[in-house]
Amino acid sequence: MESPYAPLSESAAKALGDKMYDKRKVASQEIEKMVTEFNLKNNSAQIRKLIEVLSNDFAGSRDANKRKGGLIGLAATSLGLGKDSHKYVNELVTPILHCLNDQDMRVRYFACESLYNVVKVSRSAIIPFLPDLFSALSRLVADNDQTVRDGSELLDRLLKDIVTESSQSFKMEAFIPLLKERIYVKNSFVRQYVISWISILNAVPEINMVLYLTDIIDGLFTMLEDNTQEIQRMCETTLTQFLKSIRNDSSSVCMEDTINTLITHAQSPHEQIKSIALTWIREFVLIFGSNVLPYASGIFTAILPCLECNEDSMKNIKECAVSVNKSMMKLVSSKEHKTQNIEQIDLKSIMTVLSRYLSHNSAQTKIAVLEWIYHLLINFPNEMSTHLNELGNNLLGILSDNSDDVVLKCISVLAEIVNSQHSKERDMDSFLSLFDPSQPDDGFDEESDIRNSNSNSSDSITQSSNQNSSSESELDGQNNKIVIDFDQGVLPPEPQIGNIEYKLKLISPSKQRFEHLVTQMKWRLREGHGEAIYEIGVSDSGHLHGLNEKDMNASLCTLKQMAHKLGASTSVLRIVYVAGRRSVAEVLVRKIPDDQHNIEVRVAVLGGADAGKSTLLGVLTQGEFDNGRGRARLNMFRHMHEIQSGRTSCISHETLGFDSQGKIINYKYNEMMTAEEISDRSTKLVTFMDLAGHRRYMRTTVQALSGYSPHYAMLVLSAGGGFNGTSQEHLSIARALDMPFFVVVTKTDITPPDQTVQELKNLLTSIGCRKVPFVVTNTDEVISAGSNQFSENIVPIFCVSNVTGSGLNLVTRFLYVLSPGISNLEKERLEQEPCEFHIDEIFRVSEVGPVVGGLLVKGVLTENMRMKIGPLPCGRFHSVTVHTIHRNKAPCRVVRAGQSASLSFTPNQILPTLRSGMVLLNDTGNDEPCGTLFFQAKVSVLFHATAIYVGFQTTVHIGSIRQTAVIRGIMGGEKIGTNDSASVMFQFVGHPEYVRAGMRVLFREGSSKGIGVVTQVFPLNRIIGQN
Repeated sequence: MESPYAPLSESAAKALGDKMYDKRKVASQEIEKMVTEFNLKNNSAQIRKLIEVLSNDFAGSRDANKRKGGLIGLAATSLGLGKDSHKYVNELVTPILHCLNDQDMRVRYFACESLYNVVKVSRSAIIPFLPDLFSALSRLVADNDQTVRDGSELLDRLLKDIVTESSQSFKMEAFIPLLKERIYVKNSFVRQYVISWISILNAVPEINMVLYLTDIIDGLFTMLEDNTQEIQRMCETTLTQFLKSIRNDSSSVCMEDTINTLITHAQSPHEQIKSIALTWIREFVLIFGSNVLPYASGIFTAILPCLECNEDSMKNIKECAVSVNKSMMKLVSSKEHKTQNIEQIDLKSIMTVLSRYLSHNSAQTKIAVLEWIYHLLINFPNEMSTHLNELGNNLLGILSDNSDDVVLKCISVLAEIVNSQHSKERDMDSFLSLFDPSQPDDGFDEESDIRNSNSNSSDSITQSSNQNSSSESELDGQNNKIVIDFDQGVLPPEPQIGNIEYKLKLISPSKQRFEHLVTQMKWRLREGHGEAIYEIGVSDSGHLHGLNEKDMNASLCTLKQMAHKLGASTSVLRIVYVAGRRSVAEVLVRKIPDDQHNIEVRVAVLGGADAGKSTLLGVLTQGEFDNGRGRARLNMFRHMHEIQSGRTSCISHETLGFDSQGKIINYKYNEMMTAEEISDRSTKLVTFMDLAGHRRYMRTTVQALSGYSPHYAMLVLSAGGGFNGTSQEHLSIARALDMPFFVVVTKTDITPPDQTVQELKNLLTSIGCRKVPFVVTNTDEVISAGSNQFSENIVPIFCVSNVTGSGLNLVTRFLYVLSPGISNLEKERLEQEPCEFHIDEIFRVSEVGPVVGGLLVKGVLTENMRMKIGPLPCGRFHSVTVHTIHRNKAPCRVVRAGQSASLSFTPNQILPTLRSGMVLLNDTGNDEPCGTLFFQAKVSVLFHATAIYVGFQTTVHIGSIRQTAVIRGIMGGEKIGTNDSASVMFQFVGHPEYVRAGMRVLFREGSSKGIGVVTQVFPLNRIIGQN
């Protein structure tokens, strides 16, 4: 009877599937001999049958040992075939490729080994499979297992050798999209892998990589942000090689697309990226000459702020900016190409940029701007005449500048305008009228035909906006803040920094203009951490011109195309009619950052024990109204005593996910979803921390607010319960921590909320609080409240019912448009600093070991990073290696500053006794971190019945630290009372903690509480050394 594995014998088949490697090796040797004999006899049918058995019955088996045997068998087959293996390369490679993604790390390793043998024999025949091999290896180089990574690197080197040898048969058109796709991956191993391939291909004489530069240059500049110096060095070297190739032959590069990318990165806060991008721009101006003039506005945006760089580290940046500025001025002054220059220069966009930088803080920048205006007036007098009015408005303010050089340069520009013989009489009269104090200052409208049509409606809107509540207007005036709303008929001028952009219209832009708009959107999205607000139909001055239906549809279509090019989505938040049939649209543009699954906002839920916090969260996250007896809150409880008492005693986390159009993910698919599923499917994730409302659990509440660092606080009040003591104390703690908050009044189906809202307004507008309460009643007010257009003093108030659902849609819409409350500059600054991870939770997972949860305060944390954990009881730190990272219960490879995560450590390493309050710091090998028992802080006492003396014992909260401390000294006095401030020396009672200057301190004991900032720390190693 023939063996079912024929032509394999039963004994060979059994050995090939054995768990012992030696037996599988013997079987593979038998296969190699068998294939050699078949090949000598030209018995291709038996060879194909053998490969089919190895592929289907072994490599495709559910048994891991059989899969390993199949892989070693396929390798033996290729070795037996020798130079004839190219005839069967498809049958050999395909099953091995599937095994490269196997869940078993040993199978993945053997797949690398098997494929290495096949590739070594097949050589150039493997080229058609290179895209698939590249994709598989890009995952394996970042594999968790070191042996798999070693095997993939060996295979990678062999593939590069083959490509170098067989470059003529290599299809770059199929390979470049794979490079472009993986060049934005944040993993350091993958980045090194991608750069090495780009460098190798660029070194092959037969391959002109400059042809494909536009596809990869953005990714190369992005990689320069990596913290690994080796990756930065490789990127810089590769970019230098490309620039050298362009100098030798510029015909291959697409200048138009490349220079837009360079302009974007020249505005990066990262010094190395900015320096290299400006170096490229300088070379492009020299190489391409007047061809860069259509991109002058973008180049000015990049170089003008750099003229103020006076630090030694930014010397090269300033030199490049000065060089580019001079070269551009020479190009514009060229008399030989004057006619051509006029056609190429977009004066309107240039003047927009120059006008923006006239208000820059740097005197050098303002002088350069004024020199450019003077230069343009001389070279293009006729074309500049249309910009005189706008110039006049901007130049008037410069005359009062603190710098004499700026004022003198401004006077020279004004003199040139007045003396110009080419200025049109009408324009000149209009310009000179700006200096007449008897003339009203109406500002400058972007389009005269719109100004006439909107004049009447603007007046009527302005009149209606003056009919505001007198009390709220008065309070706004006290705080120097203005509540921004379309009803006022005008918005504040467009902010230069932030995620809000005004556009009068976006109709059929040219290719160059479209690229500029996309670059601008990319910058706004970065400022808003993936979210930007576009106001369509609004001029830069904030005037609501409005568009007709046809122009509005065209503008929204263009905006959608811009977002699509960046991989972002658009969602129209509201459309408001401002003048007859003219409308203004507010659009949310959202793009998830490349290293995140979604945009996350953390919200702490505060309020008294009977306010309905858990019920509100149950309704929001489950989509079912309450029955009036607390049914919706049952799933929020974690302990039996919570179910019995109906009160939360610990911190519980609930998630609310939104898709790109603002629909709630939690109950979108008519099924119960886990937190992992919600996180995976959401583009925006709101994480609620349901904190205990009873006074006895106040320590837990304070610890969560201090340690978890939520972006916002949601204060929940009961319409019938009023503003009780616990709620007031929660509010005072949130204010002490400078945490922005909003209020939700529940149970409005039982009791009208008027009295509670009035109590809240009285408290918020009191002298000690000075907030502006704003009751949200419709969608327009929701969007204004949640899209960062409100001042920090505004407190939105929502009135809802968990039984009838009244007002809940306003709360969910508000959460959808709410953005993380940290500026982009601050976020990037924190990410550049060394890692600091605060531990606030420890638990054990079977087969994993200890897992710590907490918040990354600074830096960027990745898998397999060496860290130091502590402090230990002696004050020292212990070296550990981070093994895996999870966020929202889903695995990830990187955590950035401001994100919470759970970490496990490399198995079998010795760990100290873990506790809450510990920190993980970068293991630099240089400065040894140390804990402290003593620290000094500048504190203010919020309340104490009498006074605080030396020896006062209190509970101190610093980040995730919660420990008893004793006041050992009060500088400049013997005591401090309510509303007093002093510098105080604290001593931890229990064990050392890691504290640094600048950290916020909150201390409380009973009803006594105070806040402060750490000013000085006394590390244990220093104290012990002195003793």
